[in-house]
Amino acid sequence: MSTEHNKVFVVSGPKEGVGKTAIALNLGTNYAVMNNKETIIVELDPYCRKEMIQYFSGSSSETVYHLFSLIKRQKMEDIDPQILRGRIPLNAQKVGAISLANKREELEGFSPELIIKTLAVLSGIYTLVIDIEENYSEVQIPLFDLADLVFWVFLPFAPSLRQTYKKLEELKILNFSLDKFVLVLNQSDLPESLSLKEINNALTPMGKTVFNAIPYEKALYRSLNSRQPLVLLQPRADFSQVIRNIIEGVSRHREVRQKSSVGILKEFLSRSDQAVDSFDLSQSEASTRRDQIKRGGIISRQQESDEKRNQLKQKIHRQLIEEMNLQKIDLNQLSDEAQKEDIHRTVEKTVSIILSNQMDVQLSRNERQELVNEIVDEALGLGAIEDLLKNPEITEIMVNRKDQIYIEKKGKLTQAPKKFMSDEQIVQVIRRIIAPLGRRIDESVPLVDARLKDGSRVNAIIPPLAVQGPTLTIRRFPERALSADDLINLGALTHEMVKFLQACVVCRKNIIVSGGTGSGKTTLLNMLSSFIPDDERIITVEDVAELRLQKAHLVRLESRPPNIEGKGEITIRDLVRNTLRMRPDRIIVGECRGAEALDMLQAMNTGHEGSLTTVHANTPRDMLSRLEAMVLMTGAELPVSVIRSYISAAIHVIIQVARLQDGSRKVVQISEVTGRQGDVITTLDLFAFRQTGVEDGQVMGFHEPTGAIPKFFEEFKSRGIGIDINIFKKDRKEVIGSG
Repeated sequence: MSTEHNKVFVVSGPKEGVGKTAIALNLGTNYAVMNNKETIIVELDPYCRKEMIQYFSGSSSETVYHLFSLIKRQKMEDIDPQILRGRIPLNAQKVGAISLANKREELEGFSPELIIKTLAVLSGIYTLVIDIEENYSEVQIPLFDLADLVFWVFLPFAPSLRQTYKKLEELKILNFSLDKFVLVLNQSDLPESLSLKEINNALTPMGKTVFNAIPYEKALYRSLNSRQPLVLLQPRADFSQVIRNIIEGVSRHREVRQKSSVGILKEFLSRSDQAVDSFDLSQSEASTRRDQIKRGGIISRQQESDEKRNQLKQKIHRQLIEEMNLQKIDLNQLSDEAQKEDIHRTVEKTVSIILSNQMDVQLSRNERQELVNEIVDEALGLGAIEDLLKNPEITEIMVNRKDQIYIEKKGKLTQAPKKFMSDEQIVQVIRRIIAPLGRRIDESVPLVDARLKDGSRVNAIIPPLAVQGPTLTIRRFPERALSADDLINLGALTHEMVKFLQACVVCRKNIIVSGGTGSGKTTLLNMLSSFIPDDERIITVEDVAELRLQKAHLVRLESRPPNIEGKGEITIRDLVRNTLRMRPDRIIVGECRGAEALDMLQAMNTGHEGSLTTVHANTPRDMLSRLEAMVLMTGAELPVSVIRSYISAAIHVIIQVARLQDGSRKVVQISEVTGRQGDVITTLDLFAFRQTGVEDGQVMGFHEPTGAIPKFFEEFKSRGIGIDINIFKKDRKEVIGSG
């Protein structure tokens, strides 16, 4: 089966009066005669004037709008183009004509996407010559995407030439290949007109020259009156001969459109959030594809294509640096939105022009635009991770090396189809991220922890510490902190568990949230803090500020790394000690992971009840052991028994959280620290998550109370906190999935 598609030619020009309608009519007629092709001339006039129809006696009143009514309820994959055959009468030369609509009112709601869809289907059975006005730009631009060639008709006068030059500049910025555009100079021999040499010299910066010059032809008026195309009425006229020359030249012209009209339509409509699928591969294409897969040809061609694309990006990037000297752009300017937008526009325009001058590059406009966006992101933004950071569903971005980027989305890790060009580019991106934060990274300071303006946490490590190349990890947080209701709806815990934890916070119990990396410790800590009464003074201490407490009486402290001379460091322990002089009602330490654990325990034991913190551990028992080890890290010569006494007296409740195999995050255990038996710290489990199985990849199970009642339950009553003792009964359970 042949895969050759019918041609789609577009005729347009800078404004009305340049003669494009007459050229479209004669071009379409002569093309049909010379190539024995059934051809439809389409008049896309938003004013519905129907100037073309008069040349075709007996032509029906069919319009593009009417044809669309025949296919509008069908998906592209289901449409048989033959449904439109015969709707448009053809004359003896196998030519027909059709207008956009019968009246302008029909065009309300008839979007450019629907017009292009109809023409794409029509091109499945006919060659199309489409006449469109310049002022109908909302259809003109996507129509240029659909076309094989565009004939741009203009006059030999300065205003028309300026408009043509401006249009070519616009097309470059829009990433069209100018090879697709054929410049036709109409009425080239008019008195006082610009010469062909002057016009071509003016067009040289665009890399374009006039394809054909058409002389002024008086007989066109006779053609109009007789309602016959001039190529039929006077085939030997100079005008008719030039039209034939254009068609012969077109047959030798390098074909630009390498995809079917439906394939191009799919790309166009996908940008408009409409679901359109392409036609099935023909039998021969499918057979060829299968053979290529067997030989591994597709994989090798993809690798070759990726390599060529990477080389092209590097080439353009070098030219961009030469032309704009990006090194002189102040990174601080990029934090100013107005200046950032201005610089971005300038760089994007420069990249588009550089790309359009790469004459050997065969890319569709969509591919060109995608490439421009990538290069601009790499030049001014964050390169391969720029788009990832814009996706609110992505919670973590992990750059392992230049060609390996992983993301976490809905709790699941997947590899992103993104790559950096080089290790140097990753380092440049890291510096671009941390420069506004007053941080630096180089061989002398090869590791950095930082926080972005939106609260995201950044960790970067470069060689020699990172063996495979620079590594970057960005932990992102939702725009708003999740509430208790949000966590209940997600199945992280139950109403009864929330009621108990709220009572613990109000009753000023010291709570530690324990869990592994990415298990939701910070999210839960934010939720717990929302239960703190508004009249209490809260001081938070963090290595990198991540907590998002919605409280008025709040002081946030953040540690500081040493400078390049190794001086000026302020540790978490320094800050925890300082909080005791700040008259806190509550101390919240984002994460205990070192010597600050001892100071935190001392604070909890000396009148600062109700404090909260997190610890990395997989079980409550592991958390207690780790806390003990952290106290020993201080170098304090304390017997283990004393340390365990400190811990058992200071901590009241442990909340264990975990990320399950389906990516969901849950509170899997709530335990009370009840004291000591000899040298062993004793705990009592109050609530637990019981996993019952996995269905369709989703963890199934339920939260249930263990039946144990906390020893401090009576304190709830004495403090006037109403909580039903029945929530601890074991027969209460809530069956859930992963939420």
